Amino acid sequence: RNCINNGLPAVECSVTGIAENDEIDLDLATGRVAVAARGIVREAPPLPAEVRAILGAGGLIPFLKAHPEWA
Repeated sequence: RNCINNGLPAVECSVTGIAENDEIDLDLATGRVAVAARGIVREAPPLPAEVRAILGAGGLIPFLKAHPEWA
């Protein structure tokens, strides 16, 4: 929850075969995690639209400032 509040996505999936400095493509809406250079595609639980909105705003505080009706 702290990750989301601070505007950082939190995704849970296996990191087997993924190395430091690999470029990871992450689709938060579908839960798709891919490392094209290694041919890796993994599935993770998709994030709800509300959580993606908070992330898109940069975290909970900026989101609530932009949407005071949610408070």
